[in-house]
Amino acid sequence: MRRLLMLSMLLLAGIASQAQVPPTLWLFGSQTSILFDPAVGPDGSAYYATTDNKLAAVSGAGVHRWVTDIGAQVITPVTLQGNSLYVGTSSQQIRAYGVDGTLIWKTSIDKNIKTPIAVSGDNTLFF
Repeated sequence: MRRLLMLSMLLLAGIASQAQVPPTLWLFGSQTSILFDPAVGPDGSAYYATTDNKLAAVSGAGVHRWVTDIGAQVITPVTLQGNSLYVGTSSQQIRAYGVDGTLIWKTSIDKNIKTPIAVSGDNTLFF
C-alpha cells in the first residue's frame, strides 16, 4: 500500500512538473507603489490604487488608460461591479468611479472602512 501511494505521488509530481506556465502578456511599471491587488474587468483592464492617493487603469493590452487623484489615501481594495469602481478612503468616504475614471458619487461615513467593499447584484454596498 505504501509503495502504491508513493508511486502515485511520484506520478502526480511528474505530471505537475510538466505543466506549462502561460507566457507573460505584458508588464506595466507604476511610478509609485500599488496598494492591494488590482480589480480586473472582463476586457482585461486592471484598476488599481497607488500610495500617492491616485486611482488608475491599464488596458488589457498593458497601455496606461487614465489616472485620477482622489485626494485621500485609498484604504480598501478597488471593487469592480459592472461599470463602476468602489473604494474606501482615509477621509471616511466611499467613492464610486466609472471605468473611465470619472467620479460618479461620494458619500461620507462615520468611520474608516476596515474591510473590502462588496457589491450585491442590485448595487447595495456592504462593508
